Amino acid sequence: LFIICILFLKYNLFQKKVSIITVLTVLYLLVLLISTVINGGDLVKFCGPTVSTVSLVLLTEIYFRKLKIEFFAVIRIVLIFLLIINVLLQCVFPQGILPEVNFLGIDNRLVFFYLPLIFYTLAYDYCSLGKVSFLSILAISMVLLSLLTLWAVGGFLGIIVLCISLVVSKIHPINKISLAHIVTFMLLINLLVVFFQIQNYFEDFLVNVLRKDITITGRTYLWDFAINYFYKFPLLGYGIQSDNFLRSVYFWVVHPHNIFLNYLTISGLVGITIYILTLYILANRTKKIINSNLRII
Repeated sequence: LFIICILFLKYNLFQKKVSIITVLTVLYLLVLLISTVINGGDLVKFCGPTVSTVSLVLLTEIYFRKLKIEFFAVIRIVLIFLLIINVLLQCVFPQGILPEVNFLGIDNRLVFFYLPLIFYTLAYDYCSLGKVSFLSILAISMVLLSLLTLWAVGGFLGIIVLCISLVVSKIHPINKISLAHIVTFMLLINLLVVFFQIQNYFEDFLVNVLRKDITITGRTYLWDFAINYFYKFPLLGYGIQSDNFLRSVYFWVVHPHNIFLNYLTISGLVGITIYILTLYILANRTKKIINSNLRII
């Protein structure tokens, strides 16, 4: 991180080339740091994700400006290399290198590598070739196989939706659906399901027809715990806390199993406002993308 910050000062800051997304990201992390310090949180635990996030954002600021589209080529090669190692080790150790832990982490963390890989490889193809390359098809096939063998259903379905969107766009234009619409839809669904729990009005259908647990495997309890703690720390949240503190909140896990509630509890109204603002700024900027396939990705 220290080396990356020096490079950033050299290539970007002194030339006054800093994107609003980087500014908002760093601002959010400062809010989270203040909340962590005020509430006597775990500073070491805070540093891990912060170093990762700031490093990735600053590296992109530096090298995308310097390399342009070739930056995508570099990133996709790095991620494909990691994918190949992970898949090979999955074949050798089907149950994980450690119990249920693969080279790139537990099964529902692999998508944090796989989704960026798919984005970078497809974006590079559409910008440089105008079509999907064999390398991208091979990489996506390996990704789906990796997720399917581990039965990481959420990530698998998410990537299938992305692929279907690109295919459907060839038949019928879907460009009228903007990223801002999707963000708004996400927020609305979360508000209705998490805060108002409208699924309770469809209990008979969910339980008797779909055979699903109305608590969504206990998640509704976690959401209630999180909302109660939000009321205790409404402005800045309780910051990054130790696992012992979090188990006193959620009892059997260390987070609320919902991204918006997570931002709300750890950084309060100030933090989630910055986060949602970042999403909408990004969403509105995608309108400027001319290549329709790139915009869909």
